[in-house]
Amino acid sequence: MRRDGGFPITTDTAQDYIIYVRAGGFAPASRYVPQEAPTLPLKFTLAPGRNLQGTLLDENDRPVAGADIHLGFSITEHFSMPPGNMLGAKFGSDEDSGYYLLPSAHSDIHGHFLFIHLPDYRFYLTITASGFHSIEDFAAVPSETPQLITIRHLGKITGHVIRQRDGKPVRQFFLEIMSHEHFDLEGMHKSHDGSFCVYENDNDQRSSPASLSIEAPGCMLTRVENLFFAPDAKPLTIRLPAAGKLTGQVIDKQSGKPLVGVAISTKNSPVGDMWDNLSLPGIPAAKTITDKRGMFALVARRIPLPVLTVHKAGYGRVEMHDVNITTPVQVTLERGATITGIVNSTLLLPVSTFPQAIPATTSKNSPAQDRSPWKYFSVRVTLSTTRTEVFDGPPNADGSFSVTDLASGSYLVAEGDAPEITVQVSAGQTVDINHRN
Repeated sequence: MRRDGGFPITTDTAQDYIIYVRAGGFAPASRYVPQEAPTLPLKFTLAPGRNLQGTLLDENDRPVAGADIHLGFSITEHFSMPPGNMLGAKFGSDEDSGYYLLPSAHSDIHGHFLFIHLPDYRFYLTITASGFHSIEDFAAVPSETPQLITIRHLGKITGHVIRQRDGKPVRQFFLEIMSHEHFDLEGMHKSHDGSFCVYENDNDQRSSPASLSIEAPGCMLTRVENLFFAPDAKPLTIRLPAAGKLTGQVIDKQSGKPLVGVAISTKNSPVGDMWDNLSLPGIPAAKTITDKRGMFALVARRIPLPVLTVHKAGYGRVEMHDVNITTPVQVTLERGATITGIVNSTLLLPVSTFPQAIPATTSKNSPAQDRSPWKYFSVRVTLSTTRTEVFDGPPNADGSFSVTDLASGSYLVAEGDAPEITVQVSAGQTVDINHRN
């Protein structure tokens, strides 16, 4: 900038610009310059900068330190923009909300915060602090008088997890909160003293009871009901009992002899869910195989076990529900059945066109189209019973599918949007379904 306050600006491309001018002790000034504007000297008048300050207090009038305060102003309130102007993309504003975001400040030990050298605009504050509800779009104007802002504590559920047998802390556990008839998954917790603290997600959770579920290696799943989120919640002490054990034997139905090498595993619902033992990180899966006598012993972290799966290649897969772990179980396996078929060709996409759709100019019945290999599909094949899903996946490269090791019974077969078909199979039987048009 020259001594007379003038300055030159050279641009390489013809486009719209916004010119910002800043100087110490003054509020920044800006000017929108469209590309068709005449080449004339632009005049900027700098006004003395003003301060915006405030004090953050909790609901008990105690100062809140360490809060993040983000300052923004409305683009539409302070600029007259032509349609299609891309201010957000060029200058880092929040284009969806129409706010231009400025640097942030932090509250000190007295709850004070300060922004200096601001123009005389109406600003909007976004305030976040650990353990508190966030505040958004709080309108404020520069003033020599600090604004008092109240920020509310979040409700919480807190406590310690210990082992029932010896009172020692559980340093790693999987925790889940359920409220409002839906799961708020918290995930794996690690703590040297077994402590945890879960904050509410929204204001409505305070008025609704919540349930807490905790699962840890070597321990039984434990649930605590009728808990409430509260800012001053008293710490809970949750004692986890040791995991139980399920024992049993697997035999061949036809010969009556024990079966060795049968895979035994558990899951927590017929379709599996976020609590499935096989998917919990840090917690060993509950699975084993039978010995030469067909015997097995399995760690059980739930009473009863929601689902016990028993499977050996060539035999029908068996699922037992709500299994009592206090008495040994005997499982009988018989030869597995098979369901095969070919999906409807109108539901297939040739590999040459995936993932793009078939071009509108290409006829589906053209010779070139008919010769394309059917290697990728827009359809999935699903086999299920009334209680569980047995198979869900795409067909083979030629449109065929084959699901083996099915137990005797009735299955629903679905191919994409086609109507479901009920198929009855017996031990060792192969049922073929052919639906190609």
